[in-house]
Amino acid sequence: MADEIAQVCELEIRGITMAVKAPVELAQILYRMTLALMRLGDRHTEKKEKKKEKKEEKKEKKETKALNEPGEKSIEEIFKLSQNGPPQVINLRKEDMEEILQLAEKDGLHWASTVDFIPGDGLTPVIVPAQEAAIWDALIEKTASKRLEKDKNTVQEYDRKLAEEKEKLRNAKPENKAAIETRIENLLQAKAEAEKWVVYGEDVVTNKNATISFVDYLRLAKGTEFETNPERAMAEYEKGVEVGRKMPAKECFSPIRDKSYMPDTQLTFYFPDHGAIVTRKFEVDQETGLVYSEYALKNESGEIHQFSDHNMTKDQWNSNVLPEMLDQAGMIEGTECRLFDSQEKLQAYMDYHGKVRPQSEINVENAIKEGKEVFRSAEVKNEIETAVSEKMKGFASAKIESDRMKISVDTEHLSIHEGKLRLRLNENEDLYFANIANEGIKDGKAVFEIENDATVLYVKHEGNEVKQSRAMTAEEFGKKISEAASKDHVMSQHQSR
Repeated sequence: MADEIAQVCELEIRGITMAVKAPVELAQILYRMTLALMRLGDRHTEKKEKKKEKKEEKKEKKETKALNEPGEKSIEEIFKLSQNGPPQVINLRKEDMEEILQLAEKDGLHWASTVDFIPGDGLTPVIVPAQEAAIWDALIEKTASKRLEKDKNTVQEYDRKLAEEKEKLRNAKPENKAAIETRIENLLQAKAEAEKWVVYGEDVVTNKNATISFVDYLRLAKGTEFETNPERAMAEYEKGVEVGRKMPAKECFSPIRDKSYMPDTQLTFYFPDHGAIVTRKFEVDQETGLVYSEYALKNESGEIHQFSDHNMTKDQWNSNVLPEMLDQAGMIEGTECRLFDSQEKLQAYMDYHGKVRPQSEINVENAIKEGKEVFRSAEVKNEIETAVSEKMKGFASAKIESDRMKISVDTEHLSIHEGKLRLRLNENEDLYFANIANEGIKDGKAVFEIENDATVLYVKHEGNEVKQSRAMTAEEFGKKISEAASKDHVMSQHQSR
């Protein structure tokens, strides 16, 4: 029972002891994650070592001095510097990052760059020694106070613009009201986005605690490949493949209106399973000061289609334009994609993703070839256990996927419609799916899976006129497709696993 509950586990990583309160299984994956991040900093350390070799007689003294020198370090060096516990992680607001790091070095502080598991949130993580966390908190609180005043002024400016537009609406001619109402809705969205930074700033200033534990930082990797195979993720990272979670298409293309959420560059979205690429360019309306996006979709056939969310509300975009864009790409709302902020990063993903072997595998293979004792250290032993567990994952897939329902259907009954997968039960009834997984063709039939608790949209119609539309529970869905199968063999198979 002791292994099933949280307990204090001591992890020894490259001679550094790290105490973690977690179940043993979680502690093992935290070990792998930490070691993978340390390996990421090896190049940083190697450059320093080459310089030190020139003056071997004073090496020990110089190493100590170099380690304590303020400024940016490798992740392993931060672990060595950290006292009274593992390092802490601080999220720096991107607008203030350069200023904060300059002040930190001036104050004799240390930090290490690390992987950003949540790109696009306006924050960048750095790892700092535990004993310096309070000083970093004070430094960030000081800069956050200045930024907070600017954020509050931005919100007040939106209030002023909203008051103007509402006054215009009261006196507007009927033919002008729709455009004004759209501006009001978009200003309200922009204000809500700006208020999020006010809440963030007030939290930092009030609580004076901008740090999170190193373990909590690693937990942010949930949903990324770093969570399941940190060694491979870091091997690809060194080739330029960023670590990031896949996002559903609908989330990728949600309009933003406040400039604080506008990226510095255009974004590129790649859909690996479909081959479609979407570039999203951000512009600012000179009249309203609101952000809008221009999209260029290149589908698998090479056709390019243009779209824009300018002068429309989020609801109008989601209802009228986004479904058409997804249809042109042959995708549904839940289709997962990867986000890149440069063409170079997209190219690195296409060139190296899934094609780079982690150093841990190479180390084990070389040790065996050289006839060395592969269990000579805990680190190598862990590498072997990791390699074995990766190969065994395939045998456990059925158990992992036990919360899904598998559906097999004649391909002629399926189509993409308004960003959803449409399954035609008969001439008057359709089912719509926003999220599916493991789609493919097997024995001439289309096969896909949905979560057992997924919501399915049921639509009954006569011609083009909708008579009934409602969300259907999994139980109702099971009954409905069973009825369809018994009547006209639309469904050839349906099973829960």
